[in-house]
Amino acid sequence: MYIVKSSYNLRIQKHDEGWQLHTHDSMIEIELMAEGSGDHFLNGQYYPIKKGWFWISRPQDFHEVTVPKGVNIISIQIKPAFISKELLALLIDYQSDICAELSDSLFQKILTI
Repeated sequence: MYIVKSSYNLRIQKHDEGWQLHTHDSMIEIELMAEGSGDHFLNGQYYPIKKGWFWISRPQDFHEVTVPKGVNIISIQIKPAFISKELLALLIDYQSDICAELSDSLFQKILTI
């Protein structure tokens, strides 16, 4: 379990290894693979991830990432109270995993921001 002490955290992380299966009881985490590739297991579903993939981990989600070598991941961690109740309800009630590949142009726009 990871705990966010402020309303949100934004960081770029270099991982030489992945991380074990865990959940985020106190936050919503949005992550973007900025460089590298690996495997993402989200709620028992396997996703091969590479540069340009993003995922959202909600309090009810369990996820694990394995990487063969170093990766850079942009991570935004948000306390649920920091976003609107309507958006939070949509995220929590959405029945599917949120893990997808961005188009090259959208990926570049996000990196610019």
